Amino acid sequence: SRRIFVLFLCGSVSIAWQPIKYWYMRKTEYSDTKKLPSKTSVTIIRGISVVFGFFIQVDSSFRPQPVNAIEDSSKGSVASSNIVSPPRAAGKLAIDGEASRIFLKAQQCENDGDFKFAQQFYEQVIEVEPDFIYAWSNLGNVLTAEGNLRDALLCYKKALSLGPPRQTSAIILLNKASIEVSQGENAAALRDMEIAESYIGPESSILTNKAVAFSNLGRWQEACSIFEKVISTADRNALPWWLRYSMSLLETSRGTEAVAFLQRTLNRYPTEPECIAFAVALYQGLGNPQEASLYWNRLQDSDRVLYSSTTFVADNLHWGKKAVSGLSAFLKGPYYNT
Repeated sequence: SRRIFVLFLCGSVSIAWQPIKYWYMRKTEYSDTKKLPSKTSVTIIRGISVVFGFFIQVDSSFRPQPVNAIEDSSKGSVASSNIVSPPRAAGKLAIDGEASRIFLKAQQCENDGDFKFAQQFYEQVIEVEPDFIYAWSNLGNVLTAEGNLRDALLCYKKALSLGPPRQTSAIILLNKASIEVSQGENAAALRDMEIAESYIGPESSILTNKAVAFSNLGRWQEACSIFEKVISTADRNALPWWLRYSMSLLETSRGTEAVAFLQRTLNRYPTEPECIAFAVALYQGLGNPQEASLYWNRLQDSDRVLYSSTTFVADNLHWGKKAVSGLSAFLKGPYYNT
């Protein structure tokens, strides 16, 4: 399933963006150690507010996601040039009384993975506090967790219409963009990410998502350029989005480099089916069907059935023409099913 990563807002005024580190880890990342839930594995990060990443499975794919946190720009982590602020509307950033207590219940249910109850509590808050930004944004996160992406988008749009602060707006826009990418609306996602970038600067987190969207659209050279910009300034450890970078290198006729980055990705994620299947396509395309067959044999039977469809990898996973051609050649060759 395609992984949708959501950055959960938990009602604080100033929000740092720290998405989940890796696609397969159900980690919750907190900047407030006093609010650790009991039912999840956690990583403590430095910061000033509570945010955590979450992924939902929608269709089969290995989706890269950003890693580095975006801290409050007032602390100097984001360049101030070209930074703009969203228009402020009448939305509330804080509530009190019974609505506040219900909101805290909703947060606790959300943290514990009790999304149905969390949804009910957030809806109760909205009934009495319809302009509370975080009730709408968190309801969008919960609906995403439940797979209701259409209504989640509506919640994010409503939250944005209430004029949240710059950092919060950027997070909501990126959550919205994640859903749009998962639904194949890459152009819309790019527009949202451009706006988010205007609010918090060209952080590597935004850049990697933009590069992924460009690669989904077949704009491989643009994707390559952005990936390389991030790699030149970030940790050199393999990250999930390195798969899309490897694909971008293949599509721009840089096969040797594609192998190098794919191998480092496979070293870190050795059982991820899309990585293994892409290795089949890459080695076949580079004229090494024997090596391709070794990777094909590493796939589970169910994954072999899935990746035997070039339509699936082209339409659902947005592989490029060279990758699809390599896989097609392997499936027609003598090493298939050996």
